[in-house]
Amino acid sequence: MLQEEFSRGGTLQHLLLRYMQALLTQISQSAICNQRHSIDQQLRRWILQTVDRLGSKELRMTHERLANTLGVRREGISEAAHNLQRAGLITYRRGRITVMDRVGVEADCCECYRVVRREFDRLPRPSVGALPRMAHTPALALDHAAPGGLARASELIAG
Repeated sequence: MLQEEFSRGGTLQHLLLRYMQALLTQISQSAICNQRHSIDQQLRRWILQTVDRLGSKELRMTHERLANTLGVRREGISEAAHNLQRAGLITYRRGRITVMDRVGVEADCCECYRVVRREFDRLPRPSVGALPRMAHTPALALDHAAPGGLARASELIAG
């Protein structure tokens, strides 16, 4: 059904292609960031992207898992998180990160976060009540069992 709707070349195709462009930008920018920027900047980027997706200021993640996610040593994450906490930007306790000052986290973040954020901000937002709540990173939520299936979802996305 998705392939059929996509091949029609309408709103759904346009949305999916723009979403793929944003996703590829995120993947590429993350790879560049991981090679060129400090662990502190990588952590800031990751925190901002994650709170955008979750729509929450609180994240649950251990230093070990963060290190694996960013491909760095756990000690580097511990030091970067400690620096952010000492600056009053986050609190970190037992695998819980709470963003206390988002503007401050963004202030010294590398440009990678803003590049990716701009791409996702270009995506259309659904009208209120049309689809389940989405944070800053859109997700395609289609109910194939619902009357109208993909055509109805395409109409809702078009607003």
